[in-house]
Order: sequence, then structure tokens, then C-alpha cells
Amino acid sequence: MAAIKANEALNTNTPARITVIIVTYNAAEYLQSCLNSIYAQKYPAIDIVVIDGNSTDGTADILQQNTSKIHFWVSEKDNGIYDAMNKALPHITSQWVYFLGADDELLPEFSEMASELKVENAIYYGNVLADGVKRSGLISSYYMAKGGIYHQAIIYPASVFKHYAYNTKYKIAAEYAAV
Repeated sequence: MAAIKANEALNTNTPARITVIIVTYNAAEYLQSCLNSIYAQKYPAIDIVVIDGNSTDGTADILQQNTSKIHFWVSEKDNGIYDAMNKALPHITSQWVYFLGADDELLPEFSEMASELKVENAIYYGNVLADGVKRSGLISSYYMAKGGIYHQAIIYPASVFKHYAYNTKYKIAAEYAAV
């Protein structure tokens, strides 16, 4: 039996790992910029999982070129975005999960937010820039009921996905009907 030093077992200076999940389909035009925005983060503990829907535009070639920096990727037919997101769930390797669109980019502030992940059963959310406008921020219960939060603004505890998956009968807004 190997002995573990007390400070190694309780090292609170080690940043929590985050799995960034990207689902793609014919996203060659955007994917490398998306990946580069993740690589540029100062936060040191990010695993990337990419589920591609069997693209025909060179997306798989980009993934192949980035294999050494991606924790897991596959290019195979799926039944839409939520099916692809569900296919990614078994590949979560961390305490936290973040879903990013292949045509989205992480801003440097993501690293700042990631360093604040302290409460393991909390869902964290921040702002996104959409069409050059800052969106989300602090939202009311009313706004949440009417419109919700951009999924690109949310960091989930991985434990959520041990119990829930996306309901694939919905083509949009399946976040509201987990199974």
C-alpha cells in the first residue's frame, strides 16, 4: 500500500478539473478558433471532449490535427445536438462540466470564473457575449422562467450528469426536460 502525505491528500491548491464538451457538425470554419480559445486559457485543468456528428467538411481533419490536446473525440452519426451531448457524458473526467458551441470562443474571463469553483454542488453561471452584447448576468426568477440562461454561461457540477441526461425528444431547449 502506498503512503500519501497528508498535504497531498488534502491539497486545496490544486484547481478543480473542468471538462469542456463541444458538439459539432460541419463546423470546420469555426472549430480551430474555438479550440484555440480553450488552449489560450490560463486555467490549467481543462479536459476537452468533442463529439462530432460525422461531418463532411473537414471537421474530423481538424480534430485529428488537435488529437494531442483533446482528451477524447469521436466523429460518428448522431441524432442531433442533445444526443451528441449525451454521448459526451460518459467521457467527463472532472468535477465540473461546461458545454461550448463549436462556433463559440472562451474569453480570458473564463479562467477567472473557473478559479472560483468552490461549492461542489452549486451550478455557476456568468455572462456571455452574443452579437457583441453582454447577456445573462444576474437574472431574476421571472427571467429564468421566461427565457433561461444561455447554456454557454453555465458550469455544472459533473455529479448532475451521473443522474440526468438530455431528453432527446426535444430538438431545442432540452435542458428543461432532463431524463
